[in-house]
Amino acid sequence: MTFNELITKIGVDKILHFSIGGFIVALFTIVATLQEGVIDATTIAFPFIGLIPVAMFSWFKEAVIDDEFSWMDILASVLGAVPVFIATALGVLFYTLSN
Repeated sequence: MTFNELITKIGVDKILHFSIGGFIVALFTIVATLQEGVIDATTIAFPFIGLIPVAMFSWFKEAVIDDEFSWMDILASVLGAVPVFIATALGVLFYTLSN
């Protein structure tokens, strides 16, 4: 399967939902981490600060703005947070091991 076939199979809309959802969660996570100024075990939960508004805005967009409601679009947006959770956990692990 080529890259173009994969994109066609998944759909550009779902990829955009995933990417934008992950981007927003990452921004919230960075802001929360800088605001707290501490990296410890609680930092792993910071992506939830961005995940909640992403889920809410995704639902709002599907229910109010779009013509057709799609749970898959909401799921794609929320799944965008998974790489942020992984990166945050790895960052905390590396920070802990380096100190």
